[in-house]
Amino acid sequence: MTTDNDAQEPGQDPSSPGGGIAALATPPSDSDSVTTDGFSTHRSASRRGYWIALTALMLILFEQVAMGYAMVTPVLPALAAGFHTSEIAWALTAWGLSGAVLTPLFGKLADLHGKRRMLLIALAITALGSAVCFSAPNFAVFLVGRVLMGVSTTMGLLIYALMRDIFPKRYLGLAISVTYTGVGLFSIAAPFIAGGLNDAFGFHAVFGFLCGYPFVCAVIVLFFVPESSVRVHSKVDVPGLVLLAAGASGLNLGIGQGGTWGWLSPLTLACLIGGVVVLVLWLVYERARRDNHPLIEFDLLKSRAVVALMFAGSLIVSLASLYSILNFTLLQMPVIHGVGFGLTTAGAALWTFGGGIAGLAGGLSVGTLAKRTGFRFLLVCGSVFIGVVAVYLAFQHTHPWQLITATILFGLGGGAVAGVMPNLVVENVPSHQQGAAGGLINLAQGVGGSVWTQLLFTVMLSTVVTFANGTPVYNNASFVAGYLFTAACAFAGSLLALLIPRHKQQLTE
Repeated sequence: MTTDNDAQEPGQDPSSPGGGIAALATPPSDSDSVTTDGFSTHRSASRRGYWIALTALMLILFEQVAMGYAMVTPVLPALAAGFHTSEIAWALTAWGLSGAVLTPLFGKLADLHGKRRMLLIALAITALGSAVCFSAPNFAVFLVGRVLMGVSTTMGLLIYALMRDIFPKRYLGLAISVTYTGVGLFSIAAPFIAGGLNDAFGFHAVFGFLCGYPFVCAVIVLFFVPESSVRVHSKVDVPGLVLLAAGASGLNLGIGQGGTWGWLSPLTLACLIGGVVVLVLWLVYERARRDNHPLIEFDLLKSRAVVALMFAGSLIVSLASLYSILNFTLLQMPVIHGVGFGLTTAGAALWTFGGGIAGLAGGLSVGTLAKRTGFRFLLVCGSVFIGVVAVYLAFQHTHPWQLITATILFGLGGGAVAGVMPNLVVENVPSHQQGAAGGLINLAQGVGGSVWTQLLFTVMLSTVVTFANGTPVYNNASFVAGYLFTAACAFAGSLLALLIPRHKQQLTE
């Protein structure tokens, strides 16, 4: 999403969830005496108003993180058992695909109608989706709810864009840092909340919590967060969004069901080939309307840095989700042939707690490390480090200390990598194109991440031992294959990251 300010000041794109390119965004005003859109003009009152608004927006960002994987991934085993399904990957994929398509749509609508207004609409739809998941009688209805919950992915874009518009420059940098750190702390707490609710009341309680939370956030926004006055005329590319959704969904369906239907079955081939064909048609359509508000800016695809960040990011950003899926599945699976730990959801969260703390530390260390190594080098090394940890776990995952140690090491690498990606966009893309580039990279990450998640479950199901009430029971080979697949994604991402141009003068210097 772009605004008039994008052409005036170097800044970050607010489209990146959880920190993104927004960290260097520039607000409309840097005045100490004049504030924007509802904040008091009195200095002390203004400062208090900013902190209240910041707290409200940070609470909403927790909603985005919780919806995606922080509170859902820990209960995947319970979901699979409750719905008697081996297709549990769709609980994450449906959310991710929906978010990838809806994020550019909500960005356009926010330009036209206001960022706070669209944020409130996103909260309402998210609550509705959670309610559907809470009351779902079967897995198909549950997935409808997850599609609706995908709207939560737009909240990062809307929040950082809104912060850029309503916060003076003197507050914005600190506000972004506080928000990023706060979301990191929430991410650590989320598995414990999900675990406690699931163990005490069942997985439905988790979605009951996720249903009520948006209403609390909406009330806070209504009273304490002003609307932005920035408006940009923009057209909504509905046909482009439909083609993107159809193509990505077909591709994911073919990957997800290939093991069940047969990889050479007509239905699987129809989904795979049809998905690719529709995505190609989408690209042709977007290119044909490049001068009429297309969904993506094709000129950006001429940039080696943007293309490398798209493909490397789609792999590297998905690593945290892949790793969490494997860990929570392994920790909660009953001990069968020496594999599994039979923990409760809350117990599994306790075992992964060190990784969350390490991830926060890794993210906070990015600025210091990058001054010495550069962002690209840090991304490559971080990805390789994660890959090595995943390879280790592929063959050493039967004792508690192995998993706990590896999780801490993974957290350090994962936190550093997450903090590097936004800075690489700022470093490699001109300021007036950072909004469009950030949206394109996020789109690639959303669609790509859903594909890697489906492939992970496909790899694991290929070696599954048996099914109990429709729920897969994995053997040691399943986890070996899963961790090796994660390592392969990490190594592939590091190789693609080498294509990002090297900068002699680092952004941090």
